[in-house]
Amino acid sequence: MSIRVYKYSLLLASCLLVIITSPFFRTSSLAFFLNALTLAINIVAGLIVIGNRQNLRSRIIRAIGYITLTMQLASLLSVVPNEQMSKLIPAIFIIYFTSVSIIVYSDIYRARQIDGEMVAAVFCGFIMLGLLTSFIFTLVEIFEPNSFSGLEDRFKVFDSLVYFSFISLLTIGYGDMAPQTDVARVTTICVSLAGHFYTVFVTGIVIGKFISGRTKTY
Repeated sequence: MSIRVYKYSLLLASCLLVIITSPFFRTSSLAFFLNALTLAINIVAGLIVIGNRQNLRSRIIRAIGYITLTMQLASLLSVVPNEQMSKLIPAIFIIYFTSVSIIVYSDIYRARQIDGEMVAAVFCGFIMLGLLTSFIFTLVEIFEPNSFSGLEDRFKVFDSLVYFSFISLLTIGYGDMAPQTDVARVTTICVSLAGHFYTVFVTGIVIGKFISGRTKTY
């Protein structure tokens, strides 16, 4: 059985690894290394999702994936973040996550029936949206330091912004982190709107397909 049969389950597992792994390690350099490693695994899973699709869009996205993987492996070999790399990597990942998300959302929209893999794809779509916005927040913090309150260890800035990204998408707002600059506030508003849009639009499509499939069965 081809590994691509479970491509979205693999992508979902890799997305969850990015979120839950490094916060359990107190050592800053180890947390940075694990971030780099889990993101590299996520890129490989993304390339499996793209697979052998031969249309122009898929070829471009596959090329972006390979470039991102190469840059991430280079980052993985350096435990201490390089200043130039720390600016370049988030920008590359924004392009990567945007590109792969297009594939995910397209597959969800074109799906004729809702099975376990499509449910995994829906979860992937939301988590990848969260990771995408985490890198956007990271770029905001890099180019305008102190844009967010609650950031302490420079090695764990990404972990903190992943957390802030998801509580913003879910509109929870605990208050332990908050945007401090105009750019950060506007970005946070856009992220919250994107979270609402995904919940209403994408979830609505999936529920509609599920109900339609059940109706045809009967």
